[in-house]
Amino acid sequence: MKLIMRQIRKNIRYRKYDGEVDLEQLGKLYSVNQPSQNSSFMSVLLKEQSNLNRTWSYSADSLISSNRNFIGRLVVFGKKAVRKCLRWYVNSVVDKQVLFNASVVRALNQLVELTRQHSEAIASQDKLDQLEERLVRLEKSVQSLRHALFNESSKSGRNG
Repeated sequence: MKLIMRQIRKNIRYRKYDGEVDLEQLGKLYSVNQPSQNSSFMSVLLKEQSNLNRTWSYSADSLISSNRNFIGRLVVFGKKAVRKCLRWYVNSVVDKQVLFNASVVRALNQLVELTRQHSEAIASQDKLDQLEERLVRLEKSVQSLRHALFNESSKSGRNG
């Protein structure tokens, strides 16, 4: 158990996670003006999502073995006996952790999907805004061409 906790603490230090959400990074995800940072942040998010989807389930039952002949058999027997004695305690903790992990992964999967949909909606809105601006410019061009044509026909009608 101590080995597992040591590994968890090592992973937390490695990832420099202090328990707080990085709001700046989260804000970059929703920023329309920084598409390259958005895509890199989204790719990191998708990579973490994939990793969590692979590793959320955990079992306390791992293979106990030894490469030593006689003494190794005794060590393996002792470890198996201790495991059977502690199984009721360890499995309840592991089961709770697996349930928590599953809930977190499901929530993350939903958030990733919402984020993807949000990004697509922003991209669609940007495209719509560009098309509306183009339509306004084209309407102004058509209006000015009509006006010029009307002025030209008026001059021709007076001179003719």
